[in-house]
Amino acid sequence: WANITDPIEAVIDTFIECLLMFLFIAILLSYNKSLNLFIQTTTAFLICENIISLLAFPAVFLFDVFAEGYMFYVSGGYFSILIIWFLFVVVFLVKQLLPISNFGCFLVTLGYFTTTVLGPFAISVVFL
Repeated sequence: WANITDPIEAVIDTFIECLLMFLFIAILLSYNKSLNLFIQTTTAFLICENIISLLAFPAVFLFDVFAEGYMFYVSGGYFSILIIWFLFVVVFLVKQLLPISNFGCFLVTLGYFTTTVLGPFAISVVFL
């Protein structure tokens, strides 16, 4: 999050996000009775998230530098495209794990996105 200025808070949020991701993947794999794929699946999720996060750095920089004007909207559009791409990548990964429809994979992906993005924020607000 761009609003996090305390390094310890950033580390705690990242730790909570990783724990929520591990828990979410474990639940998905236990549903499919394939917990032996935990490391492979976690690696796929982490690599995809890190590549997309790396590509998001220019948008975060442009948000901070150009708080107004057309570059603000350009960076917002770029960031929106990255979020949509992230959702499609996670839908693909979930589709490889679960024998459910594309719509079901999309709903699981929205649950994953909500859990890993809003979860650390909610936990830090309630407990920290």
